[in-house]
Amino acid sequence: MKIEKLFMFENDEKAHLITYIRDNPPEMDNEPRRAIIICPGGGYQWTSDRESEPIALQFLARGYNAFVLKYSVAEMAKDLNPLREIEAAIKHVRDNAKAYNIRPDRVFVLGFSAGAHVALSSGTLLPEEARPDAMVLCYPVVTATCPTHLGSMYHFCGTETPTEEQIELFSLDLHVDSNTPPAFVWHTENDPSVPVQNSKNLISALKNAGVKHELLLFPDGPHGLSLATHETCKDIPEDEPHPASVWVDLADKWLKNL
Repeated sequence: MKIEKLFMFENDEKAHLITYIRDNPPEMDNEPRRAIIICPGGGYQWTSDRESEPIALQFLARGYNAFVLKYSVAEMAKDLNPLREIEAAIKHVRDNAKAYNIRPDRVFVLGFSAGAHVALSSGTLLPEEARPDAMVLCYPVVTATCPTHLGSMYHFCGTETPTEEQIELFSLDLHVDSNTPPAFVWHTENDPSVPVQNSKNLISALKNAGVKHELLLFPDGPHGLSLATHETCKDIPEDEPHPASVWVDLADKWLKNL
């Protein structure tokens, strides 16, 4: 496996893309893989390690080549820097499809919380040809049209007093159209940090636009479950994963059936 850290973004020298590329020796000669670009959460203040490499390794084991995008955060999250970075990451993966042994028509994005907002922004704000082929969105920050994670919005807008135009741009459910890529979404009903209504508003917008989607809801669980196992959430018993841990297998199956 080749792991490489690429500092490839002009606006923020700290932002980078990490590659997790399986070897393809002649005796295996695997067909080109699907690619998945992972955007960790962190309220646009940091990028969570629990939602980075552990996720990449899970999808690597399921036949994907994986990439983790450590996008701009804190004061560097304004001016749409994360959107520019995920656009550049998608382009980089597609442009290097042969070298990475991936299918350029199967480049997916996966995001958690504010990272899901980054992922969703690539499917709603970018030109159609630059968008990913599908999205997996885990307890996503979506919108300000309902109670949301205010810290994410403030960092995205670069101010605690955003203008109406900035709030409208942040509210990605308002930008869903028929060209938005298919989306797999999951959330817990009692998420205390990012209310589940974010996902429900998004699903309503996707449905109205005729976009293929799937919503997976769990009645109980804290924010930031990641894999929903002991590995990424120490409060979860090692021998008793949270019910939400099924999301990885279900998302994988859904992506492969597109």
